[in-house]
Amino acid sequence: HHLPKGWRERSAIELSFERLGLQWGRPIQVMLIAPEEVRFAVDQVLPLLLEILGGYRCLFDRDEFFQGEIQRFRQILAARGARQLARHKWEVPEHARS
Repeated sequence: HHLPKGWRERSAIELSFERLGLQWGRPIQVMLIAPEEVRFAVDQVLPLLLEILGGYRCLFDRDEFFQGEIQRFRQILAARGARQLARHKWEVPEHARS
């Protein structure tokens, strides 16, 4: 991958795309994420992915990588007995006991 390593450089790129969305009258949030960061987030069931799960639109997904990771995330959630209680509210039993 060719993403900038520093968060400031990534943030500048993300903001430039978000500004385009506003110019088009369509607010968007852009997140530039390296494949290893996505794999880690899925493996750890990071809360941010719970929010992304229901509302993401992937603009560029080389080799359908992100689609595959989202499917893997759904399988992990099912295996752990996670369930969505309401919008923005999830129960992930493994995390609740920690």
